[in-house]
Amino acid sequence: YTGIFFRASENASAQMSGYLLQFMEGSANLYKFANNSNQGVLASSSANVWETGKPQKVKISAIGSEIKVYIDDAEIISVTDSTYAAGCIALRNSGTNIFIDNMVVTDESIPTAPADAIFTESFDSDASLSAWTTIKGSSTWSRVGNWLKATGAETVKGVSVGEDKKVSSIEFDTFITGISSGYTGIYFNTEFKADGNHNNGYLLQFGNGTLTLLKAVNGSWAAERGSVSVIATSNALHHVKIEVGATAITVKLNGETKITYNDAAPYTTGKLAVRNAIHDTYYDNFVVTGTDKYQKLVGTELFKDDFSSDLSKWETVVAVTNPLSIEDGWMKMQHATGDATMLVKAGDANWADYALEFDMKMSSSAGYTGVYVKAEYSEAAARVENGYLVQFSGATVTLFEVAGGELVRPAAATGNTGMAANTKYNVKVYAYGDSIVVKVDDVIVVSYTDAEPYTGGMIGFRNGSQNGFIDNVRVVVEDVVITSASVANGDDDVAADETFTFTFNRPLSAAEKASIKVVKNAGSEEQTITKDWSNTTLTITVPAGLLYSTPYTISGDFNVGGAPFAIAFTTMARPLSISSVTVKNAEGTGILSLNGEVTIDVTITLANLGAATPAKVYVATYANQNVMRAVDIQTVTIAAGNPTVTFEDLATNFVAGDTNQQLKVFVWSDDVNVMPLTQNAVFPAN
Repeated sequence: YTGIFFRASENASAQMSGYLLQFMEGSANLYKFANNSNQGVLASSSANVWETGKPQKVKISAIGSEIKVYIDDAEIISVTDSTYAAGCIALRNSGTNIFIDNMVVTDESIPTAPADAIFTESFDSDASLSAWTTIKGSSTWSRVGNWLKATGAETVKGVSVGEDKKVSSIEFDTFITGISSGYTGIYFNTEFKADGNHNNGYLLQFGNGTLTLLKAVNGSWAAERGSVSVIATSNALHHVKIEVGATAITVKLNGETKITYNDAAPYTTGKLAVRNAIHDTYYDNFVVTGTDKYQKLVGTELFKDDFSSDLSKWETVVAVTNPLSIEDGWMKMQHATGDATMLVKAGDANWADYALEFDMKMSSSAGYTGVYVKAEYSEAAARVENGYLVQFSGATVTLFEVAGGELVRPAAATGNTGMAANTKYNVKVYAYGDSIVVKVDDVIVVSYTDAEPYTGGMIGFRNGSQNGFIDNVRVVVEDVVITSASVANGDDDVAADETFTFTFNRPLSAAEKASIKVVKNAGSEEQTITKDWSNTTLTITVPAGLLYSTPYTISGDFNVGGAPFAIAFTTMARPLSISSVTVKNAEGTGILSLNGEVTIDVTITLANLGAATPAKVYVATYANQNVMRAVDIQTVTIAAGNPTVTFEDLATNFVAGDTNQQLKVFVWSDDVNVMPLTQNAVFPAN
């Protein structure tokens, strides 16, 4: 017999454990060994799957718990077993000569970086360590053999995977030398405090024979989220994959699902960090996937504060027991029992239309945190006199109008945000013209149009019955850009009378209007259509008078605050054309035998005839394309959208001796400036 061990290990007494694929007498058997003791056959092939003296290609695929064996690409064994997850290979032979060549071992569990990867790291050079910073502890981290090595006492080392990303999966390899009383693991989607301790996030941690998923809430560990036994934790290589869904976190170990935790409001952004204590651990092959959680506002920035220094940009309007403070890079509005609603303000009373962006979290779903836009403050009354208030309480957001210091809730101005306590969210409030739109993580939760809108004012925050945290505040007058259009660049198959719809990145103010210009490419003829915006969309129908300009261009002359800007595409119209012409000869004779003046019926099928059509079509016939002798012009009124036009008893004048007796049909619309359409007629056989 001869064979090969895989996922194998050797103890101090040189005894082998692992799987053994063994060939003997034409068949193959898959065994499981433990310390040189054969634990029995897991699977066997049929007889005569191989023969002596013949080179053959053998392939073993061991992915997760699924093991398959192939000879010359034909599958001969398939079995599932999860006893051994990793290990070396070893050759075995007895009683025969065996020849081995072209051996390749690949670790197919190492993920390739997909298109949505937001972070990858394989530690191929010392430069890769520069992205990782020590968050807590003083142990030495080093790169050893293309691995990140953690040594000794407890320490945490992390890398940001992008605070504006929505993490969907994390994969990595870890080799654990031994765990008796220590631990090792990975933080993900975690926010850390200034002292390096975790605040909110998750920790997947290996212990002595265990794997545990923990959730941190406001700096404290919540109830254990999942724990399983792990065979051979020490001196073992593990491939870990963590999948973060909308409501569930799944942990896979070596391809097998080990932990599933349903979290109604999972953390989706934060740092990735490795944690280690007492023993040596190695990490490698990180692949993190995700998408943009939200987009930063782009435009003219009026105000910014990331609370990295002090609170000098803010003024307290209503003070409470605990003053405004900065905690771990957040502006903290702390509420004490019996306190009134804290109120702070910033900005310029002359600000007009703008968008406000900030990150926020609340310590409890019982209280509230609110934000003011276009606010007018009363110093004497210590309140907001007029403006808008967007207030968050639990998973609910409510828009109020403030009039004379009183809160008025407009109809249909309440939404559901899905916000959970101690969780970071991005909030945008768009205040342009008569429109107020509120987004949480770029999802619209409130959209309101005010019949008597406020024209401008400052920003501010209020807080009550819990602690509110605010960060990364920006006030921006956004650039206006088209995010989508119903006409694609260079598209030459667009019906001219269709409605074109343009979608913009933000609601627009009352002063912002749009015009679109339709220009004939062949000349200077043009027409401009001006129309008001409707929230974030503009819909324009090209007028009938321009339907048959061929070709024409739609150009971008959108006026925003009096300044035009160009849209990002042009298009060619589908011009009116003739798709077919048929002729009936009343006498039933061949058209080429006609001589002198006769009458015929001509049926024309027009292509690209839209809903808005010219009132009339003119037709003229010519008996000879060289002489071009016009004999008759006839006018027919056509119905809108009807592509078929018939001209009855159309006079012709074929002259004896014409050498090229073709009948050519010309068609004009009632716009005399439009180029005529022309096509040779098609005649019946007789």
